[in-house]
Amino acid sequence: MEHEDEKASAKSSWKEKWKSSKQLQIIVAVAVALVAIAIYFGVSSLGGVSETGKPVSSGNDDTAQRIAAILSDMEQVGDCSVMITYDEKKPSGADIGNHIVGVVVVAQGGSDMRVKLRIIDAVCALLDVEGSKIKVYQMK
Repeated sequence: MEHEDEKASAKSSWKEKWKSSKQLQIIVAVAVALVAIAIYFGVSSLGGVSETGKPVSSGNDDTAQRIAAILSDMEQVGDCSVMITYDEKKPSGADIGNHIVGVVVVAQGGSDMRVKLRIIDAVCALLDVEGSKIKVYQMK
């Protein structure tokens, strides 16, 4: 019982400090705003979006179509779509993997973990990118 009274007292003490300290409220508000700004810019830079907010590349390029065709031929993958985003205009040549921001594969078999791992493995081999840049989802 005494322990509960101490908890209640500590809560009310904290509430009183919070209400009376405008400086603490301002500091917390600024911290929350900074975190929100950091998340916004972090997400937009990772998502394959240029500073103008437009995608750098879509899944309609020849590389994405060829990968989709290869993946569709794999066992249990089924139909699939592939989108590749680049950090700048689509590069050509052997260093394509260095400019890829991410790859999304939407496949009929995308809910099966074994299929998902095989898709990631294939895309890693085809594009020379890390598996962490590849996301596989179930097609609706």
